[in-house]
Amino acid sequence: MSKRRDDLLKAFDENQFFMENTVERNIASYRKGYTRIRITDADGKPLVGAKVSIDQRSHDFNFGCNIFMLDEMETDEKNALYREKFKEFLNYAVIPFYWSDLEPERGKPRYAADSPKIYRRPAPDLVLDYCDENGIRRKGHCLIYHAFTPKWMPKDVPTQKRLTEAHLHEVADRYAGRIQDWDVENENLCSFHCPQFRVYEEPDYLEWCFKSADRAFTGSNRLFINEAAMIWNEYSKNGFMGTRSPYYMQIDRLLTKGKRVDCIGLQFHQFIRREDELTNGSLPFDPVKLYAVMDCYGRFGKPLHVSEITIPAYECGPDEEAIQMELTKDLYRTWFSHPAMDGIIWWNLVDGYAAFAPRNTKEGENYYSGGLLRYDMSEKPVYQALKELIQKEWHTSEELYTNQNGEVEFEGFYGDYAMKVNGAEAPGFHLAKTDYLSREIQLK
Repeated sequence: MSKRRDDLLKAFDENQFFMENTVERNIASYRKGYTRIRITDADGKPLVGAKVSIDQRSHDFNFGCNIFMLDEMETDEKNALYREKFKEFLNYAVIPFYWSDLEPERGKPRYAADSPKIYRRPAPDLVLDYCDENGIRRKGHCLIYHAFTPKWMPKDVPTQKRLTEAHLHEVADRYAGRIQDWDVENENLCSFHCPQFRVYEEPDYLEWCFKSADRAFTGSNRLFINEAAMIWNEYSKNGFMGTRSPYYMQIDRLLTKGKRVDCIGLQFHQFIRREDELTNGSLPFDPVKLYAVMDCYGRFGKPLHVSEITIPAYECGPDEEAIQMELTKDLYRTWFSHPAMDGIIWWNLVDGYAAFAPRNTKEGENYYSGGLLRYDMSEKPVYQALKELIQKEWHTSEELYTNQNGEVEFEGFYGDYAMKVNGAEAPGFHLAKTDYLSREIQLK
């Protein structure tokens, strides 16, 4: 074991009782449910002693990643691999809706699948076709982001508000029925300022953002607030201070003023230089403290997402990749176990294609090598570990026999299930959090 590994994973190692008891118990309590199935023949008579095989086919929980590199690779072979690797265990895709790239020329939005390409910005229709083909849920990211204002935007505030509101309605008219989740406003507390978008300077900026989105999107759409700063690090600079945290107070103010905030995004980018990671204050790798943050934001009664995750592997040596994998497993277990959590979204699937950098360089966010796959598309240990967690450890597959009433009972992870009875295909079913009653399946 390396000293770096011991330093970074110290809190998880010291809290093994918490991990093995509270975390594992809560996974069983909050991510699994009980159901009873009664199986009858074509005449409605119970089948006694029948062999029933059930196999989970999907998760209700959102395991996601941004999908910014769909068909954006430099070769057809890598594009095909990206399409295969993304759907292998991910069921939730973050689709880019940055307005500056979605509509770089006023009046000519890039919605259609065959739109002109912009790096890391695949057209929404292209992504939606892929998601539809593979049963992947999705979120639009993001409707309003001051740092990505179109260059053609006029400077006066009333015109900016009018154009933004019209843009929200245009996007909603086209996509509200196909994309359930939307990041309304992004990274308001970060230091990404855009003097061009002067609405950002208005005192009621956040209230206006959510009021405008609420007018454009239906109640069946979930409206998210999403933030990177001042969330996880305890009592360090720009860190977590419970209900006095700036992000908490922003959300509290929005809700107090009657604005619709349906879900809360808590980013987890560990953008820390390799040489600074152990001198940067309190690292957020402590399961007890992670629970304190989730408990705090869970007080709002809104679903939480760990909405953007980067865990560095830096130079991608064996030790660095092993630490990335081990940290990620412990973090995912902790997040997945909390009752308020609804989704965990990794950020970049592949190394070398991150933001603010030429591809396959160590510039910008590429420096951190925070992908699940290497630049050559080979699987890193972290990819294999997440696949093992989601498809095996957090997966339900059972072989049961019906009792004298033709019934089987089991507990399973929430999601869609396929079923066979005596080796023959039978109707599948969905196990949801609300399912505690018996269901009857009649065979033809």
